[in-house]
Order: sequence, then C-alpha cells, then structure tokens
Amino acid sequence: VICVASTRYRETIEAQTRTRHARIILEETPKNTAIAALSAAIIAAHEHPEAVLCLMTCDHVIMDGETWKNQLYEALPFATSGHIVLFG
Repeated sequence: VICVASTRYRETIEAQTRTRHARIILEETPKNTAIAALSAAIIAAHEHPEAVLCLMTCDHVIMDGETWKNQLYEALPFATSGHIVLFG
C-alpha cells in the first residue's frame, strides 16, 4: 500500500494502515491528483515492478467492502494484461 495525502491526515492514515505494510507519503501542500498518482506510480515501479496500481481519491466511501474486494479481483486479470480498468 502506498498512500499519498496531505499532512493533515497523517494520524488517520497511520491508524488505518497500522496492520499493513504501508508506504505513506505526506504533502505539506496538496498539489493535485496527477502529482500524487505519479509519485505512487514511480515508487511502485521502483520497489515492485509487477505491481498493479489502484488509485482512489479520499472523498470516496466504500459501503460494502466485500463487494469492492470482489470487483478488484475480477478486474485484476484485465489490469495485469495491460488494460486500464476504471470503476465508477
């Protein structure tokens, strides 16, 4: 897990990722989604070249975690074969 966020969310992110091995990148001044996505992609490519990125904004609420997890697993074969997968 690579999480890019504003420093104002530090405590929340640390609490939510405590049980996972997470890389947390904090921005003093939020730039925009593109910079955050690029930062995560560069780190993932360097540390885990076979990684699949799932970019999500902080203003989304996942009401049914089990369904969300199942949808991610269904999308994985498409993502690993070079396709861009969009949810929404």
